[in-house]
Amino acid sequence: MKIRDCDNQKEMDFLIDRNGKIYPFEIKLNYNSSHAFKNFDVLDSIEMPIGYGGLIHAGDEIIPAKTNYWLIPSRLV
Repeated sequence: MKIRDCDNQKEMDFLIDRNGKIYPFEIKLNYNSSHAFKNFDVLDSIEMPIGYGGLIHAGDEIIPAKTNYWLIPSRLV
């Protein structure tokens, strides 16, 4: 499942719909921590509860980034 905000050209790479919640994820080879979650506001248009999510990247560590969002190494997926 993918969501896109056509007005602002923002999208989420994939969403997991499980047990009445949406779990959002972006995939980036390289990430800039100040811009890592810039597209997550596209979720404001969804009328379902949002669960934990994250940005899957090529790094080595799991890093808590924001409330409910993590930086997740791709090797763990």
